Amino acid sequence: MNQTKVIRELLGIRDFRLIWLGVLFSQIGDWIQITTQGWLVEDMTSSALAVTIVTASGIMPQLIFILVGGVVADQYNKKSIMRILVMAQLAISTLLTVLIINGLTSILILSLLSFALGICAALWQPIYLSFIPELIPKKLMETAMGVSLASLYSARTFGPILASMSIAILGIRNTYIFNTISFLMPLIVLYLIQTDGTSVKSKRGALVDLVEGSKVIAKDKVLFPLWLLCVGLSLGILPIFALLPVFSNDVLKTGATGLGILMGIGGTGQLLGAISISILGQTHSSHYGKKQIFGYIVIGCLVCIFSVSQTILISSIAFGFFNFFHGLLSPRVNTIVQLYVVPSRRGRVQSLFLFTFGLVPIGQIALGYMADLLEPQTAMFIPSFTFMVMSSLMLILAPQLSNFEL
Repeated sequence: MNQTKVIRELLGIRDFRLIWLGVLFSQIGDWIQITTQGWLVEDMTSSALAVTIVTASGIMPQLIFILVGGVVADQYNKKSIMRILVMAQLAISTLLTVLIINGLTSILILSLLSFALGICAALWQPIYLSFIPELIPKKLMETAMGVSLASLYSARTFGPILASMSIAILGIRNTYIFNTISFLMPLIVLYLIQTDGTSVKSKRGALVDLVEGSKVIAKDKVLFPLWLLCVGLSLGILPIFALLPVFSNDVLKTGATGLGILMGIGGTGQLLGAISISILGQTHSSHYGKKQIFGYIVIGCLVCIFSVSQTILISSIAFGFFNFFHGLLSPRVNTIVQLYVVPSRRGRVQSLFLFTFGLVPIGQIALGYMADLLEPQTAMFIPSFTFMVMSSLMLILAPQLSNFEL
């Protein structure tokens, strides 16, 4: 089937189209707040530590609550829970906006409310991803994941731009209004969509269900090596973004200009990767597992090249292609989970895969320590080379994943 027709068919499904647009609108609002929050904290404190503390407070809930979200996705009505979460985000964001506009906030308040919003976001992710298969036929799953990731990367690209424009025109504090408004769209959408969001009632405790989900991954010869690769990616590859300012300034000698170039190329690469998976779709479903592993090998190789490069041209090319492959491979992981795992366990398994992204701050701390102990280039080369070797070994040690077909 022509992939353009597949995308049209996907977006022609009313419920999927509505929730996709609602989430896109909300994601743009999220990135407006993330960008504005950094400026606000810097303006309040002139402290890099304060900026990182407030930022980390919104990420930390992923380490715990994203797992809870997976259990909730399997036990309760997904649409009802998503409504509650959006209402909570709307209430928290409204409180935050009122406090900021009236100058009644502090770093502690910002951190606490960011943590609360982070809890809602962590719970939302596995529930939302587990809801998508109930909206569309199986044949459209890969395209749906690509379209969903493309909207996220679009929000990452355009949200900061809109935030900068709003800050220049309305000021830092008034810009928070837009994130509050952005929660109205998914809330309205969740009352318009007709799909209910089935659940499997369980009389066991959440911890028991979560342990069961862990056992599903640990015993499965497709899921477990894939999960290990996601852990390796989060600990060894994704933390390199934290060292970009150091690389731009100390290695490439390009300063803020070079940093802007790398960030722009990185965002564009991820967006193009996600768009590519939407365009390719089922036409590239053969040798699915092997292509996934080879993609991770290429990622490790590209980051190795980036780590030893001393010119902005080579660094930009390597960094751009790394982000392209990252944007291409990420929705494929979600596709494997959603199509391979039985519906009654899908939420818990999905949450354990999403949990791996909560490990990135740990990798960032380790990478920063290594960069101070050794040097930035060596610190980046070691984990990226290790990940490349790890991915290569999966071709031999994980034949079930390597031979996996969609």
